[in-house]
Amino acid sequence: DECGEWVEMDMTKSKDDCARQAREKGMPGFAFGKDEAFGECYGEVILVTQQYFNTYEVDPTSPAPPCGKTSGCPAKCVWGANPYFNTYAINPLQKNGKKGKQAKKEKKETNQKKAKKAESTPKPTPD
Repeated sequence: DECGEWVEMDMTKSKDDCARQAREKGMPGFAFGKDEAFGECYGEVILVTQQYFNTYEVDPTSPAPPCGKTSGCPAKCVWGANPYFNTYAINPLQKNGKKGKQAKKEKKETNQKKAKKAESTPKPTPD
């Protein structure tokens, strides 16, 4: 829709598996169902730069634009609470395939500079 692209993924019982599916499709974010929607998984095109991701880890209340663009989102496109889904940002280091010692080193350096939080902190979901 005009507020951002999303793609339905396979049902899963695991948030981590939903994240894996989104990464494999090149999606920078994903939504994982909770309560009545538990197991539903959607890949989401949201703007996730390393800078935005690092900000999410410390302050998940200040997300990137919900339409996946740096600017020009329609006024009605805002982040809001969703009783059925949590939206997550994927660390661009993981999305871009950096693995092993390089990713661990960069993650360790980031974690030393910032407060410890879970890597997949729930984000507000676009309405």
